[in-house]
Amino acid sequence: MANATMSSDFESLADKFELYHANTLNVALNLTTTPLALLCGLCLLNRATKSTLASPVLCILYASSLFATIPNGLAGQCVVMLIGLACLSLYCKFDAVTSVVLMAVGYMAHVVTSEETYMSSYDAAGANWSELFFEHVYYLLPLVLTTVAPMLGSTGLLAIALTPALAVCLLHSLHSEGGVFPWAFAPARVLNTKLQTQDDLEDLAAVRSFAVQQNPSHTSSSHWWYQKDYDMAHSLDETGRQSFKRIAGGNQMMQMFYDHFDPKYYTTECVDGMNELYCTGPTISKADSDTVFYTKHIDGPYGMVPFASLYRCIMATDANTQVSTIYPSTGQLITAADGDCIAFDFHREPHYIQSDMSKRNKDLRIVLKLHYVVYPKWAKPVGMLLHYLSVKYNENFRALFLFTIQPKTVFQRITAWNVVFWTVVVEKFWAFIGMSNLVYLLMTAAASVACENHLIFLAATSFVHSLRIMATCYFRSHVDFGVFKRDVVLFKSVAFAQILYYYGHSIELVQPESAGLVGVGCLITAAAAIALGTDRLFYGEELELCQCGHATSNFLKYAVLLGEVVVFLGCHKAASFSTGLPYLMPIHVALNVALMLQLLVGIRASDSAVQPTKILHQQLEHDKLGAPNRSRSARSPSPKPKAA
Repeated sequence: MANATMSSDFESLADKFELYHANTLNVALNLTTTPLALLCGLCLLNRATKSTLASPVLCILYASSLFATIPNGLAGQCVVMLIGLACLSLYCKFDAVTSVVLMAVGYMAHVVTSEETYMSSYDAAGANWSELFFEHVYYLLPLVLTTVAPMLGSTGLLAIALTPALAVCLLHSLHSEGGVFPWAFAPARVLNTKLQTQDDLEDLAAVRSFAVQQNPSHTSSSHWWYQKDYDMAHSLDETGRQSFKRIAGGNQMMQMFYDHFDPKYYTTECVDGMNELYCTGPTISKADSDTVFYTKHIDGPYGMVPFASLYRCIMATDANTQVSTIYPSTGQLITAADGDCIAFDFHREPHYIQSDMSKRNKDLRIVLKLHYVVYPKWAKPVGMLLHYLSVKYNENFRALFLFTIQPKTVFQRITAWNVVFWTVVVEKFWAFIGMSNLVYLLMTAAASVACENHLIFLAATSFVHSLRIMATCYFRSHVDFGVFKRDVVLFKSVAFAQILYYYGHSIELVQPESAGLVGVGCLITAAAAIALGTDRLFYGEELELCQCGHATSNFLKYAVLLGEVVVFLGCHKAASFSTGLPYLMPIHVALNVALMLQLLVGIRASDSAVQPTKILHQQLEHDKLGAPNRSRSARSPSPKPKAA
């Protein structure tokens, strides 16, 4: 049973431990060397077991056992730090020699400060040395945190516990394709390839031949599942299944993911439980659940699951000319045909299809729906969870879809209408907020409430938009412009809402010059923003997503940033900022100045590090998609440079 206060045994041990950690420098050094030693020990465990699960499982089991003997708050901090260290160990991958050397460095803290170690008291205690050593090792992390608690306070201690997890977040941002942290660069999550080899094309023809032999409907969709155990009456035969399997696991498909997700850091696995063969004729009824495909939608609900992604790949088997898929966030219209394969994030990428009856297909449109889960090697449990949740969701949605595919009863018609209605609602929520953004805001708000410190939420949300703009203008390749604009608008709104809140609290003390600066800054910013237009305001020219404007375009961008600086300086003169939050406005000013310098100097990723990617798409007009109007002769977007 967990204790509300320290057990007498741990309290006694902590008192003894503090006698050998009275030196402030020694305490600070131990706060670094102890987590480092634990990290090295986990690296050794990973090497010995050749597993990515051993260290997280061990840390969770060990940390959970601490709840029985130490305070819940302290045990919770140990859990946070240990899980962060376990994930970090899968990134660091120290070899045996390095791990042993770094573990030995832990003793240097006492050498540097000339303070005796707690181990030196074992002999004087007159007890079994091995028992004392085991107790010392078992409680080492909570003992170190207990010793440093008076220096840092509860908020500082929580920040220390979160440091390994924040390091993992930083490393993940450097190696990721976005979709997790709102301040990081987020490239478009639409990939592509095309089957080239004779073997692949023969397998593709075999799968199509199976579908044609089933004499499918020409007015509604038909489905055949890859796995037999789901529906024997609507499953591929053995020949079709083997052809399907060879395509799904073939070099062409896997290389598409390896080009964007470095196999050194990521695992890519085929999700057989979701794979299917899909067929539809040239005409389709608009009264059934097939209508959702013609409605802007997101296929899955688990966009909030961090780090891992599940990709749906649409592979064409025929000379399709009629049906195109539109990705409004990236501004792409893709008409896949004859072995073209387009992959997109199942839980995050909005899309819909359109049918051009002037280019009507002469035959059935038959596509393979392939699915892959991609996750960092250190986040295998997250990848497994997303794999399981996605399969179960797909099974349930299949049942609902088949129930409403040809609605005849009133209940079936109502259900089909509900499918379409909630599809629209979810897509609109994604368009303006985004599930991952909502989770981030709720988590930072919860941390702020739990620690009874409003500064946590303020610091975590005030600068996201500036960092996101700087990161995006640095990489500038394969940008998901729709997501970029959504996130910048959302977090800038949150940041300025908080500024307005604090400014309003001291409005009676506001000096005329403060109000004047704020007013002038707002007028400058608003006038320059209106003159620029939406796409240029969001750096569409720098990102090569819209045509270059007039000669004053750059001047207007700087005017927007300078206008905001004037607003920040005006706000800083208010008492609620100059005395209550003295660092908030200077940081805002510094970020705006840094962004202006980045744009002026042209700081960006080197062109040599960004390799163009072959994209099988046509660009849509701006007024059709709400995305930037790119020239069809412009260079195709490129992926983010892969980590070395």
